Amino acid sequence: MPVTVLIIDDAVHIRRLVARMLEQAGFVTLEAPDGLQGLRLLKENRPDVVTCDISMPLMDGHEFLAAAKKTRKHKIFPSLW
Repeated sequence: MPVTVLIIDDAVHIRRLVARMLEQAGFVTLEAPDGLQGLRLLKENRPDVVTCDISMPLMDGHEFLAAAKKTRKHKIFPSLW
């Protein structure tokens, strides 16, 4: 079963670059341009790993992580900043 990675970054070129590299390595990727959409994808898809930018509009990385910890069944999950 492939590992799913959620990539949250408002810079589309960075998000696409990271997704392309991970997909070439066999990962499944999900992309979100901000923390709010990232939170929605987290709830709907339950990815194995999250990569998240810190400085983003609407909901920054710190706010995303705080909200994500409240919504996940397991309070700890791998995240990269």
